[in-house]
Amino acid sequence: MPTTNKEGENTSEVLSQRFSRSVGLSSHGNQDEELSAIRGAEMATNTITVLSKYGDGKHIACALANKSAHMLRPPPSSKETVFTGHDGSVTSVNFSHDSRLLLTSSCDRTARLWSPAHSDPLMTFSSVNHNFASELDSSAKVKENPPFTKEIIQARFYYVDKFVLLACGNGLHMYKYHIDVGHKDDVKRSGQLSSEFCTCVKRYRKNG
Repeated sequence: MPTTNKEGENTSEVLSQRFSRSVGLSSHGNQDEELSAIRGAEMATNTITVLSKYGDGKHIACALANKSAHMLRPPPSSKETVFTGHDGSVTSVNFSHDSRLLLTSSCDRTARLWSPAHSDPLMTFSSVNHNFASELDSSAKVKENPPFTKEIIQARFYYVDKFVLLACGNGLHMYKYHIDVGHKDDVKRSGQLSSEFCTCVKRYRKNG
């Protein structure tokens, strides 16, 4: 369902219009300056908090304060994908090396992995050590694998997408993950893939 602001305007349409006005149709300007111009854009009450661009500039992602993330292409293309599911402002967006996946983090203390082919996140990072469903549902395991206690400020793919880095509070968490986006038959009714998992392989903590 399309998201709207308090005036009833379609969020996607407003974003596209402001994007077009900020960037324009020119291909001769400095792309970094063009992206900086969008950084200050507001969609009524829906502020763009973070921008990320894929290397060739053909894909741009916006993190919004209205709990959504948008992936779009510069004009004249009008293609846009909206990702909704976070329960707090989106704090970062990051493309995978091959641009097939988008990683987001949020004030809701989670990070999520998305594919334009799925409306629901392919994976959710919500616990410190891993996301094995059999143990997440067990209250006895909560102490061994607690949820994040602070908002996740940054989420980044690392080492050609082999790992995911999450910054939360004074900690930096590195996760090894696996997800098979090619097996459509494995998609559960929840929208997640049965073969998905992540586990923390390294944790850095800054003291003081």
